[in-house]
Amino acid sequence: IEKYNLQQNQPRTQIELLFEEAENPPTHFETNAFTKVFHSIVTNYGQPSYREVNPAVLYLFLFPFTYAMMFGDIGHAFINFLVALMLILFEKKLDLNNDIVELIHFGKYLILIMAAFSMITGLVYNDVFSLAFNFFGSKYQVDQTNSNLQKMVFKFGGVYNFGIDPWWRWGDNSMQFNNSFKMKTAVVIGVLQMVFGMFLRLFNVKKHQFWCSWVPEAMFLFSFFGYMVFCIFYKWFQKWESQAPSLINILIQIFLSPGTINSSTQLFQSVKTQQIVQMIIFILCVV
Repeated sequence: IEKYNLQQNQPRTQIELLFEEAENPPTHFETNAFTKVFHSIVTNYGQPSYREVNPAVLYLFLFPFTYAMMFGDIGHAFINFLVALMLILFEKKLDLNNDIVELIHFGKYLILIMAAFSMITGLVYNDVFSLAFNFFGSKYQVDQTNSNLQKMVFKFGGVYNFGIDPWWRWGDNSMQFNNSFKMKTAVVIGVLQMVFGMFLRLFNVKKHQFWCSWVPEAMFLFSFFGYMVFCIFYKWFQKWESQAPSLINILIQIFLSPGTINSSTQLFQSVKTQQIVQMIIFILCVV
């Protein structure tokens, strides 16, 4: 029918439209007060098609956890938790005619879970209103053998019980250490979620899309972001006698000057060959 109509320059008939809808029918997902805000995040990127995996269920814990990795503070998170809890308990008394109140009310469960996760990561970061609490006693003590120059020395006792030692707040590199730890930890978790999403997408791709779309995306993901995670762990497990190479400079050099080696970006011996191979993979993936 379609071939005949094209030859006669006629518009498609109602029968053709019905056949097209049957191949790709519309989708609808039942949500409740708790899940609708998470499903709205998914629909901002696109509505899952027929027989596609709906990632809204995974967003219930992945999205708040990713937020908490970047915003781990027990004090601020506790305030957000109380606000969200009040919105839930007294939602019938709220004036939802106000746009701002209605918007916050719509995301009350999302705020509640994000705040709960932030309190957990706040314990890991030992961060309460940007202050450190001495929950388990520090593993450091003041060396008072020299009254003119007091310094912090590590005392025997192993690693800290949970999270970051509170006396890191008194170090000269306190901000640099804490920000670097939070950023790199969030990057590792974020890349793991990206890898999980890539393999989840396998359920949605068709056969011709596997080699032309999924494989190049996976190669680029592992060769760049996977390499970045490898560099993070490599730097963590190495004892550097001098200043460790900057991770940002290492990644920038791959694109600006691949194969060029200098002391500020050389993480290990085979960097030159590895960068050239990476650039070849990037070009193949884009092409």
